[in-house]
Amino acid sequence: MNARRRAATVLVVAGAVLALLGGPLLYARGNIFDSGNFAANASSALESSHARDAVSRQIVRLTLEQAPVPVAASRPLMESVVGAALETAPFKSLLRAAAIQAHRAAFQRGRGTVAFTLADAGVAIIGALKAVAPAIAKQIPPHISPQLAKFTNKGLGFDFVEVGYHARLLGILLPLAALLCWAGALGISLERRRLAGRIGIALAVDAVLLYVVLRIAREIAIDQVPDPQLDPVAGAVWDAFFGSLQTLTLLTGALGVTLFAAASSLLERDQLAGLGRRGAAAVLASPQRPALRAARAVGILAVGVGVVAEPDLAIQLLVVAVGAVAIFYATTELLELAGPGRERAGVREGARGAAARAKGLWPGGRRAALAGALVGALVVAVVVALAIPGSGRHRRRIPITTCNGFAVLCDRPLNLVAFAAAHNAMSADSDSFINANQPRGMVPQLQYGIRAFLIDDYYGVPKSGFVRTVLDKKHIPRPELERRAGKPAVDALEHLTRGAGFPPPNSPDKHIYLCHVFCEAGYVDMTKTLTDVRRWMDDHPNEVLIFFIEDTVTPQDAAKVFAKAGLTRYLYVHNREDPWPTLRTMIATGQRLFVLSENFKASGIPWYHNGFELSQETPYHFASPRDFSCRPNRGTPNSPLFLVNHWIDTGKPSPGEAKHVNRFDYLLLRARQCQRERGLLPNMVAVDWYDRGDLLGVVNVLNDLPRTARLVSPTS
Repeated sequence: MNARRRAATVLVVAGAVLALLGGPLLYARGNIFDSGNFAANASSALESSHARDAVSRQIVRLTLEQAPVPVAASRPLMESVVGAALETAPFKSLLRAAAIQAHRAAFQRGRGTVAFTLADAGVAIIGALKAVAPAIAKQIPPHISPQLAKFTNKGLGFDFVEVGYHARLLGILLPLAALLCWAGALGISLERRRLAGRIGIALAVDAVLLYVVLRIAREIAIDQVPDPQLDPVAGAVWDAFFGSLQTLTLLTGALGVTLFAAASSLLERDQLAGLGRRGAAAVLASPQRPALRAARAVGILAVGVGVVAEPDLAIQLLVVAVGAVAIFYATTELLELAGPGRERAGVREGARGAAARAKGLWPGGRRAALAGALVGALVVAVVVALAIPGSGRHRRRIPITTCNGFAVLCDRPLNLVAFAAAHNAMSADSDSFINANQPRGMVPQLQYGIRAFLIDDYYGVPKSGFVRTVLDKKHIPRPELERRAGKPAVDALEHLTRGAGFPPPNSPDKHIYLCHVFCEAGYVDMTKTLTDVRRWMDDHPNEVLIFFIEDTVTPQDAAKVFAKAGLTRYLYVHNREDPWPTLRTMIATGQRLFVLSENFKASGIPWYHNGFELSQETPYHFASPRDFSCRPNRGTPNSPLFLVNHWIDTGKPSPGEAKHVNRFDYLLLRARQCQRERGLLPNMVAVDWYDRGDLLGVVNVLNDLPRTARLVSPTS
């Protein structure tokens, strides 16, 4: 008897596990792995008005990046037209075709990569725009190519073909195995009614667990979208593919509760009430053993934290629980009415009830075990929800309402935005640099409004409270040093270095610093400085920065410093042939630190860009204001970015001179002149003593903003 009971219990549990795994796979077999249903689900995602609005904004944004600037004024009209076009049959047909192609790319061998581009969408969208606003439609380029979506069967690092094959097979085998386990349990059990109740409980537990997993998975999926403005699209896509599964999960839970109610319907009402009371007592009673008491406290704490962290999910689970109780009560009432009444059954029913009361549907220990299992399953689900990084919407996502301080800059490509820049940004008077170029360090500059930084990195060896510059041909060519500081200064420094017993260039004590020409004249630790910048970026998530490094440190060693400072996740990679991203895109993807270098060409470090392949500049050595010019210096005529160097280079930067040349009218006049002569917007306007004059006012005007506009930089 006991052996049969144990075997039946094992089969019930095994069937529950197989059903929990196999049910979703059976659903996916019909809704994910079938190309027709996959495409239909993808198309239905746009039935959400929020999703259509988000998609239309994305399409218009990408279109305007390829269109002339005057078309940008028509953005509201274009968004309205595109939103209407998304509901048309032509666009839905295009989307369905693209979904089928993506499905084939994923689940058929040799299909490669599929991209759904604006050129595809334009078939429907440009036609609608021509009908409403033909003048605007004429200004849209005939071939607009940025991708709306891209899919490859290699994109996630595993073979979708193999996954699809095994999932289809398991979607049949696992549910069938679950049914066989439950049929076997009923076949060997001598208490089939009791066992049917256990199967009902197993179905209900499966439903609760799967419901929680689906809710958590939905939040994780939405969190993977880099642009929060596309969250409605991600939610709509998830609901289109898995909303029916969530509904089926609730129905399965209702079936389990009904089955348990049917198995329990012959119990006396007072016995059912007693069963409920004893179950509640088993859950609420404090165990005597300290370990169990501690585990119970941790479980209750986890549930409490889960309710606070995910109140919406907690409310939904409560509603489901109330519904399950209602289903159970109503089912037992109906089954009682349908069966022989207790009064009519007389002594026979009374005897059965007495036997049931004597034996009990569930022995006391098993009642407690069942109640504990149910509570434990919920606790585990909540703990898992809290443990998964990014699950739920716990982390605050700052809306992208401004970019680098202003809303109008968000949808401009990087090469059409002007940045206030600091020359020799690390050379600050506050950090005791001799002949400093700036009053304060890089973080105060960020707080002021500087967004581009011209910095120099060096190898140095700390000695006796200061830093000796490493002077070897490998790292700093002597001609370059002589160009910067003059031959007598270099000769004197080498003489002093030898006389002081300075360690050799390959000394293990060598570190990396931000210095200007010689670290003996001033230095800051590069790792610490960049760590401070990273913390500022963490706190200001809507800001895009540029570093232009006059590098004497190898790219490999510089990359180690960026990694130690925690900046790697912010680094932007640009390919010369790619269109420039908007500030909104850089912020949404998190890749909002653009690094350019003067000297080294990095191999294998894609974010360490060759600065003068991507930018061109003016001269930078001006002995007096009348020497200022806009003639070409480094870079090539087709380099897309433009650096305007604007300072007096006499060897000792003067705040007074900076105040004169940084005046609003003076600086703006030169910036506009260089813009006319070179045919490019000054993307970086670099000055000494950034707080003298009106650098920010000039940059505002270059960005078509009022001179006195004040930047708004949201903090996280």
